Amino acid sequence: MEDRSGRFSVIYHGPCQTHKVQRLSEYTQYKFKIQACNEAGEGPLSDIYTFTTTKIPPATLKAPKIHQLNSNICEVKWESLEPIKGDSIVYNLQLISEKGTDLIYEGWNTSFSFSNFLTNSHYSFKVCAGCQYQNSAGIQEVWGQYSPSALFSTYKQQPGPRKGSGGKGGSGPSEEKDEKPKIEMSDDTFVLILVIGFAPVAILSAVVIQYFLVN
Repeated sequence: MEDRSGRFSVIYHGPCQTHKVQRLSEYTQYKFKIQACNEAGEGPLSDIYTFTTTKIPPATLKAPKIHQLNSNICEVKWESLEPIKGDSIVYNLQLISEKGTDLIYEGWNTSFSFSNFLTNSHYSFKVCAGCQYQNSAGIQEVWGQYSPSALFSTYKQQPGPRKGSGGKGGSGPSEEKDEKPKIEMSDDTFVLILVIGFAPVAILSAVVIQYFLVN
């Protein structure tokens, strides 16, 4: 492999037909040559093979945040990344709905107003960052991983029946009163209550009469 001084040095010698070169720099050109050798000696060097490493993709973003501005518009916001070594950062915003997956925004902004949502529907938003740079082939882009999803629902909660309402599915005060359990009293229970109630009165009367007789 060619080093920084322009000279080729041996980075592998052995029987294998593959070798992993590590600690390479991003977006850097490297040159390689190979030759075969055996007990009889070394063969000629191959032609130079040039290899250029790619750019490192941006980091994965956090899930975007959604704020509903009114009944027809919601705003999707996500974090911003600093330019990587002078390269611009662009963003892709992805919408996942019952209709499928759509790319609804691509650009440099970190927010997007979404206004085409329907009622009684679920939506998911994901965003990813990309690095935009230019080489001899033109403008190139390398993209990172998509963020976790942010959920947005337009389902409306149905209010439950109010107490005391006489509408459909509700029950009026008279119905609620009828639903209360009724307590039935047997004859034996009634007699027992009378005995318990009159016993203190009889005892008190006997004490009063005895008091007057003694005095």
